[in-house]
Amino acid sequence: MPSSTPPPPDGRSLAARAREDLSEPEVRTLLDQLPAILYISEVGVEGRWLYVSTGAEAILGFSPAEWVDDPGLWARQMHPDDRARMFAREESLAEPTMPDEYRLRHRDGQTVWVRDEAALATDAEGRLRWHGVISDVTDRKLAEAELERRADVIRYQAVHDPLTSLPNRALFQDRLVQALARPGAQIAVVLLDIDNFKLVNDSLGHSAGDELLMKIAPRLQTALRPGDTIARLGGDEFVVLLDRIPDERSAARVAERIVAAFEAPFELSAGEHFAKASLGIAIAGAEGSEPASLIRDADAAMYQAKARGRARFEIFDRAMRARTVERLSVENDLRRALMRQELHVVYQPIVSLRDSSIVSVEALLRWEHPTRGLLLPADFIAVAEESGLIEPIGRFVLDSACAQAARWHALRPDARPLGIAVNLSVRQFTQRALEATVANTLAESGVEPSSLCLEITESVLLEEPQGVADTIRRLSRLGVRFVLDDFGTGYSSLAYLSGLPIDGLKVDQSFVRSLGTDERSTAITTAIVRMAQALSLEVIAEGVEAEHQLRALRALRCELGQGFLFHEALTAEAVVELLLAEDGGGGAPHGET
Repeated sequence: MPSSTPPPPDGRSLAARAREDLSEPEVRTLLDQLPAILYISEVGVEGRWLYVSTGAEAILGFSPAEWVDDPGLWARQMHPDDRARMFAREESLAEPTMPDEYRLRHRDGQTVWVRDEAALATDAEGRLRWHGVISDVTDRKLAEAELERRADVIRYQAVHDPLTSLPNRALFQDRLVQALARPGAQIAVVLLDIDNFKLVNDSLGHSAGDELLMKIAPRLQTALRPGDTIARLGGDEFVVLLDRIPDERSAARVAERIVAAFEAPFELSAGEHFAKASLGIAIAGAEGSEPASLIRDADAAMYQAKARGRARFEIFDRAMRARTVERLSVENDLRRALMRQELHVVYQPIVSLRDSSIVSVEALLRWEHPTRGLLLPADFIAVAEESGLIEPIGRFVLDSACAQAARWHALRPDARPLGIAVNLSVRQFTQRALEATVANTLAESGVEPSSLCLEITESVLLEEPQGVADTIRRLSRLGVRFVLDDFGTGYSSLAYLSGLPIDGLKVDQSFVRSLGTDERSTAITTAIVRMAQALSLEVIAEGVEAEHQLRALRALRCELGQGFLFHEALTAEAVVELLLAEDGGGGAPHGET
C-alpha cells in the first residue's frame, strides 16, 4: 500500500533527519535509559575513561564521574583470575573488536559478570579510542553454572554407584578397556563377593545390608594401591582393577590385604557384624585379554574360592579355564535342555524293611543329553546351582512329581496315597517364593500335603540357619514333611532335630555300604538309628545293595530302606506295574500311568 507521507525534498531518510534533529542532551538522556554501560575510553590498562553512561552506577555501584576521574578503577575492580587475560588483550590491540566476558567487583564487593563488546575507532585527531557497551550477564552466568553443575551431577551419577559412591560397572569397563589398550599392559582383575550377605538382608533387613556395603567400600579402598580402581558391580559384588601389576605375586598381596580388611568387625546401627569375602583373581596374558573374559575368569576363580571354604582368594589358571569352558558348555546345553524337554523324572522306591513293600518314592532327575547320553544330577546340578537354572529345574521336578503322584492315586483310589519325596537344593530353599511355589503345586495337583516329603541336606541348614528354619516351619504348617538327607556326612547338629519340625533322617549310603564290615561305620549307623528312634523320627537307609546290609538294618529295627537291592530308579510306568502287582491287580490299564 503506498505511503501517505511524501519523501523529504532533500532525499534524506526520516531516520537520518531524526538523528540530526536530536540535541546532545536528548541523546545522553536516551543512552542513560539503556540497562548497560556505554563508554568511550583510551586504549591501555590505565587509559582514561572519556565517557561513561549512568548505567555504570546501576551495574557496578560507581558513578560515571568516578570512572572518568579514576583511570585505574577498571583494572582494580577486575577479578584476579581474569586480569592477566584481559590486560594482555587490552595492551596487544591484536583485534579491532573486543567481545569478551569477565568479572568485575561491585562497590559492595559482590562479583558481577559482564559482557564487554567494544570496537576500536579514531577520533578527529586520529587517536585510538575504544567505543563499547558493557552488559550485566551475571544471571545468565549463574544459570549456566547451575546447568553445568547439574550436568556434572548427572555425569557423575551415570558412572558411580549411588549407595557407595564407588565407580559403577560402566566406568570400570571403560577404565579396563583403556588399561588393556596400552601396549604391554600388566593388568589384573579381582572380583569379590561378600560371603553370606543374603543372611544380613534376611535377618537384619535391607537397610542393614546397605549400611554394611557402605562400610565395606572405604575398607576396601584402604587395601588398594594408589591408582587402583575399585567398583561396585551390583548387589554384594565388587571388582578391582590392578593396573601396572608386575606379577601374580603382587596381585596376591593385594588380595591378601583385602581379605585381611575384613578381620575387624563392622559397626552397624543394629550392632557389631563380622563379614568375610571370597575373591577371584584373573591376570591379563602377555598376548592380551578381552575385558569380558577377564571378568569372567575372575568370577570363576571367585566361585572356586567359595567352594574351597570362602574368606580366601583363588587365582585363575589353565585348569580352571578348562573347567570354565566345560561349565559354560554344560550351562548352554542345560538351557537348551529346558526348552527341548530333554529333562525327565524317574522314581526310586523307598520300601519297608519288614516286607519290602513300597511306602513312597523319591523323584530323581535325569538328563537325556543329545550327544553325551544319559546324565545324572552329579554331572550338572552344580552348574544349575551357579547359573540359577536350578530354580526352573526345581519347579519342573516338583510339578512333575506331584502331578505323577496324583495320577498314581487316581489309579488306586482305595489304596493309601503313595508318598513322594523331592530333593531341594540350597539355592531353591533360599528362594522367597518357595512356600508359594509348593502351595500352588499342591493345589494344582490335588496331592495331599502330607504325601509330599521335601529332602534337604545339612548344608541347607548351614547356609542361612534362621531363614531356613522359618521356611521349614511355614511349610510344615501346610502339612509338608521334611527329611534330612545324607545325615552324618556334614555338620550334624542335634539342635536341628530338636528345634525344627524334621520328620525323618536318611542314613548316608557311605555308612550303610560298610555295615557289618567296618566297625566305625556300623557304630555310626547304630547311633543314628538309635537316636532317631529316641526322637520318634523316621529312619531311611540309603544305598542298600546287599543282603548282609539288610540283615544288619533289620537287626537295628530300621524301618525303611532304599537301594538297588530292592529297586533301581524306575519310570512312572514301571512304578505303576509294581504298585498294582503289590495290590494284586495286575498291570495298569493301557495308557494310564
